[in-house]
Amino acid sequence: PWDPKKGAGRMLDIELAPTAGLLNAGLLGPTSVPDMAGALEDGWMAKADTEALVRAHGRFDTVQHLGRVALGGDFDPESAGKSVCGLVLRGTGQGSLDALEHGLTNAAATAKEIIDRAALP
Repeated sequence: PWDPKKGAGRMLDIELAPTAGLLNAGLLGPTSVPDMAGALEDGWMAKADTEALVRAHGRFDTVQHLGRVALGGDFDPESAGKSVCGLVLRGTGQGSLDALEHGLTNAAATAKEIIDRAALP
């Protein structure tokens, strides 16, 4: 559950879904997930769904970024050590690794549901 990038509803899915929608609609330009999602709110995806994708992406991005900065690679609580785990928990606003894992799992499931039901224009 600790790979923020790969897996259903994780960063790659969240980044590729709006990109596909923009390309299909003949729109080019936005490159950040919030900008892409905002560009697609009109008719392709509900605002609440784009906001959920942006939140999920941000959560995964924080875990990935802190892992890379602190460890030089992916975050894994089994090998990260107490201080790095504490850094990741503070960065994500979670009180425990269990809560973080639960939050990441739920964010991925929600993002996957949104992406699966989104109809390309």
